[in-house]
Amino acid sequence: MKKSQIKQLCNIAFVVLLALITFILIKNNSDGLTWDAVRSFFSGCNPFMIAGALLCLIFFIVFEGLALHLIVRKFGHKVRFYQSLSYSTSDIYYSTITPSATGGQPASAFYMVRDGVPGGTAGFALVFNLVCYTASILLLGVVALACYFGEFLSYEFWPKLLIILGLCMQVFLLIFFISCMV
Repeated sequence: MKKSQIKQLCNIAFVVLLALITFILIKNNSDGLTWDAVRSFFSGCNPFMIAGALLCLIFFIVFEGLALHLIVRKFGHKVRFYQSLSYSTSDIYYSTITPSATGGQPASAFYMVRDGVPGGTAGFALVFNLVCYTASILLLGVVALACYFGEFLSYEFWPKLLIILGLCMQVFLLIFFISCMV
């Protein structure tokens, strides 16, 4: 075997080990998590909804990978699409295992730099991707509010306030992220 193949197998084994440790820690710290409970939960679910959720997850990974791929290539760095997919999946994985999802982007930046992308470009690509993500969340919120404004008006005071605060927070974050890029 080549050295790169051995390294790749070691990386795969490491990820599998991390996933196993994560599962064991969750299992040992949750009394209600048993195989029977998981089986019971999934047997009560609509299989089309589960398939749809998995499909949405795949689309999210592919489109985030595509966005990072296009941004990094625009700066003249040659990255393969599967590398960009690894940046996206590492973002998701490390976000799920770190407190407040703080580890995803640093992990993606690490893998980008490891693949030869300069740190500044990696940082910019991740912040620009975050700007696009935040703008899309804001746009979805505004469209949903416009389409269901009558529903919004029927809510009590506190839900209305929380929705408005959420939209204001998204605007603030979008302005903050753009200022970080500039």
